[in-house]
Parts: sequence; C-alpha cells; structure tokens
Amino acid sequence: MKKYFYVLLFVAGGICITSCNKDDDNPSPKSDAKQILSFVFKAANNKALNEDVTAEINQEDKTIAATVPFGTELTSLLPEVKISEKAAVSPTGTRDFSNEVTYTVTAENGTKATYKVIVNQAEPNASNAKQILSFVFKEEDNKALNEDVTAAINQEDKTITATVPFGTELTSLLPLIEVSEEATVSPTGAQDFTNEVDYVVTAENGTTATYKVSVKEADPGTGKQILSFVFKATDNAVLNGEDVAAKIDQDNHTIIADILASIDATALTPSIEVSEGATVSSSGPQECSNEVIYTVTAQDATQATYTFTFNFTATTQKEVLMAIYKSNPCNTLGWDFNEDISDWTGVTVDDSEDNIIGLSLPSRKLTNLPAGIGQLTSLEDLILGDNQLTELPAEIGQLTLLEILYIGENELTGLPAEIGQLESLKELDLSGNQLTGLPEEIGQLANLEYLNLNKNQLTGLPAEIDQLTLLEILELKENLLTGFPTEIGQLESLKELLLSGNQLTSIPEQIGNLTDLTHLGLYDNKLEEVPVQIGNLINLTHLDLGKNLLTSIPAEIGNLESLEILDLDDNDQLTSIPQEVCDLEEDQETTINKDDGAICEGSEDD
Repeated sequence: MKKYFYVLLFVAGGICITSCNKDDDNPSPKSDAKQILSFVFKAANNKALNEDVTAEINQEDKTIAATVPFGTELTSLLPEVKISEKAAVSPTGTRDFSNEVTYTVTAENGTKATYKVIVNQAEPNASNAKQILSFVFKEEDNKALNEDVTAAINQEDKTITATVPFGTELTSLLPLIEVSEEATVSPTGAQDFTNEVDYVVTAENGTTATYKVSVKEADPGTGKQILSFVFKATDNAVLNGEDVAAKIDQDNHTIIADILASIDATALTPSIEVSEGATVSSSGPQECSNEVIYTVTAQDATQATYTFTFNFTATTQKEVLMAIYKSNPCNTLGWDFNEDISDWTGVTVDDSEDNIIGLSLPSRKLTNLPAGIGQLTSLEDLILGDNQLTELPAEIGQLTLLEILYIGENELTGLPAEIGQLESLKELDLSGNQLTGLPEEIGQLANLEYLNLNKNQLTGLPAEIDQLTLLEILELKENLLTGFPTEIGQLESLKELLLSGNQLTSIPEQIGNLTDLTHLGLYDNKLEEVPVQIGNLINLTHLDLGKNLLTSIPAEIGNLESLEILDLDDNDQLTSIPQEVCDLEEDQETTINKDDGAICEGSEDD
C-alpha cells in the first residue's frame, strides 16, 4: 500500500510541475502606464505652507509647475505624488526645489517617463484670490443643449451644482468658467460629468481651492399642453401673407382654426408649440370628419390628446356653400366648385339679384351646419331633413326672411335661443329629433302657422307657446307628455292638434276654446275622461280618442255637427256610449270606430 501511495504522489507531483511550467511560458502582459497623475504640496506635510498647493501637470511636455506663496522656503518641500497603478516613482521624500527637480516614473514593464518639476515663489503681494465666479454650459459650446445652463455655486462649501434638461448626454460637456483675477483653473476642456468632477483653482500666489462639480439631469417633465397652434404665412403660401392662429380650449382640449372656405385646407402645415420637453404627433383626419387628433407626450411619457377642426368661414354666398360642403366630408351634395352656384343641386338663386333664396339639402349626410349659414340673409326656404345634424348655430337667427325651416329626422338635442329671431317663419318642422325642451324664445315666432314636434322627447312646452296666435297646425305625436299644456288653449287659430302617442291622463277644459279646430288626435294616451267643453269644437271633423283608458265620454260630443270620424276603439273599459253621440252616425253620417263591447245607451240589450 505504501508503494502504491508513493507512485501516486510522484505522478501528481509530475503533473503539478508540468502545469506550472506551462503557466510560466504564458505570462500576463505587464502594464506600461507611467504617468504622474497629481502633484500636491500638502500643508499638513509642509510647515512652510499654510494651505495646499496643487501643481499643474502638462502630460504632453512632461512638465509640472507649482507656485508657492512668496517667501516660502523651497529647500525642503515634501510633495504627495500620485502615479499610474503598478508604477514606481523616484525620488521620494523631501526635496530641494530651489532648482528644477527631475522625477522618473517606471512602469511595471520597466519603461520609464521623466517629468521636470519647477516650483516658483509667487510675486510679492501676489493675490490669493481663488474663487470660481461663474460656471456655465453655453448652448453654443454644447450640441447636447438647447439653451444655456448656469450652475449654482456655494462658495462656503466649495460645491457647484447644475441641472441640465432631461435626456442630456453628460459624458462630454464643456463649461465656460470665470475665476478670480490672476487665478487659473484646471482641468480645462470638455469633461465627463457622469460623476462628480473636481476643479482646482490656483491663485496668483500659488494657493489653491478645490470645487466639487455635480451635474444632474432634470426630472422628466410632466407638461403636455399645446401652447400655440399657428398656420404661418411663411410656411403656407395660400394664406397670402397673413398668419392664422387657432383658438385653443385647454379645458376641453379642442383647437379650432378659422379659415376661408375657398382656401385648400388640406395643403396647410401648422407650427405647433408644446410644453417644454414634450413631443407632438398627429393622426387623422378621422373618417367622415375634419377632425385631426394631436397627441402630446410629456417627458414622463404621460399623454394628452387634442382635437383639431377647421371652422370654415365665408365672405361670399358661394363661400357659405363651400363651407357647408367642406364641413361635411362625407356629404353627398355633388357640387362642382368650378360651376356657377345656380347649377348646384338643391340651390335656388333669385335671378334678379343673384341671391340664394332656397336650400333644399335633405338626405345629404350632413353632420354640421357652419355659422356662415347666417350670411344667406335672403334665404326663404331651408330644407335639411334626414341628415345627422346635432345642433344649429346661433347665427341661424340672422335669417330674418326665412319662411320655411325643415330640420326633421336629425339628431338635435336642443335649439339656440336665436331661433326666436326668425320673424318671418311660417313653417317649422323639428320632428324626429332628440329634443327634450324648447327655448322660451319659440314664442317670438309671431307668424308661425305650422309646428311639427313629433317623435322627440318633450315632457312639456314653454308657457310662451301661447304667443303663437297664428299657429294652425301643432303636431306633438310620440313625445313624453304627461300633462296637457294648458297654454295650448290660447291658440285660437289652431285647426289641427295632434297629441297621439304620449302619456296624457287628462284634457283641460281650455280645450273648448279652440273653436276653429278640425282635427284632434289623442290616440294612444292614458286618458280616463274627456271634459264636456269638447262639445264646443263645432268645426271638428276628426276626433281620435282610441287606445286610452276611457270609461265614459261626454254626451256633448253629440254637438259636433261637423264630425266625420270618431275613433273610440281600443278602450276596453268603455262599454256605454251616450245616445247623443251614437245619433251622429245617422244624423251627420259620422263614422264611429269603437270596440264591440261599447254599446249605445239607447240600444236594446241583445
């Protein structure tokens, strides 16, 4: 066993020797670094000095120069010398610097570098001022900057701090440094400010001060506003030398620019100013819309969106029509701007004065009626039914000659108060919209004869409705009325009153004042009774009380000598009809529609 052990040991030893020999054949390359990195006479190490003196090193010329205060004994000064890693320097210790002293730095690989050190005394009464007075990164000296950055200097702590914009590259910034008169500063040139940098200021008398400079990036900005939005004439030749500044609503994040309808807006380029550090991008226009969405991204990556639209303005009648066309990108108007407007579909022009007197634009996929419509002051007829309009501009009130206004089957939710200024209006169709109320100014339409409000969401009417003394036809079918507007009783010129498809539970006795009424439609409500005053409507030819909750009807209906049709069907609880009413069938040839269970009071029970 012992013999075996020794054999193994011998083999292992052989392996070790062989391995070690191979390592020695491939030694790591030795460093050739041999610089003096700093050369300082520390006051702590030199009784002749009251403060540290840092020498300036010229690596290219291999010279080191130091200036000590006037009167300093040069024969015995001890420098603190920092050199390259793994290098050695000689001589060491205290030296006589009355004359030039040579220092030799030997690299790890044995190569050498020689520095000549000269120490001078400052001039008598030389200044000891050694402050950094200003420290500025100038935009013109630093491509990474868009503006000058001035650092803050704390003279007591000898610290300098600067904050550059977020995203600035710190690795190569060049400061402009102002120091005390006759003083010098090092280092010079561009520096890497990723970490703190020491700057040494040497006074005229050789004393030094060290400032620590810290540069940091600003926190990412949160600003994400569009501050200005301008179409500059210098960028857009079609503007004929005049800038167009858009209006910005910061609360609703909308931007609107007024532009003549005759200008080709698709060729315009805006100049946009956003919050500092933010960027902006656009998308659009959206399908069937003039809207362009602008997204502003802050430095912290948060975003805000703005909706931009053109408001097409006009100075001529043709431009008004062009504004209508351009405000509705998906319209089916089919107008050719090169043709005379008298040839445009739906446009009626007064031959004698070349004024537009009629616009008939139903079912043209219109979504917007521009404010310029108010400039067509000769307009008499305006037909806009079956489109997708959501509002009317206030300027519509300027159409004081307008007699017919049809805006049925749109998406209106309200009317401007200026609607009351249409003093010549005779016919107004607002059916098939989403109106929940009417402005009180509706009562100012003194010449109105026809008012169609069918298929809206009205729950009532303004009291001023009673001022429409010339109104002959009032249609209110399929709304949400629960109470009969008593003001209707003042409309003594009314001939047709249609209230079917509401939720009326009663009829006021004022109905008896409408003695000119020929048609009264109350089908599909929740009426439980009818006032006796209905018998005053001696001109009534059609009375529809079908599909209600009537249990009886007044005998006074028998007084309606002009009645041609009386509808009473779909009143399940109406089982008895006054004989006076039934006599109308024979005496006036009135057609009475009723349920099978409704029997005339004078009839014999089968």
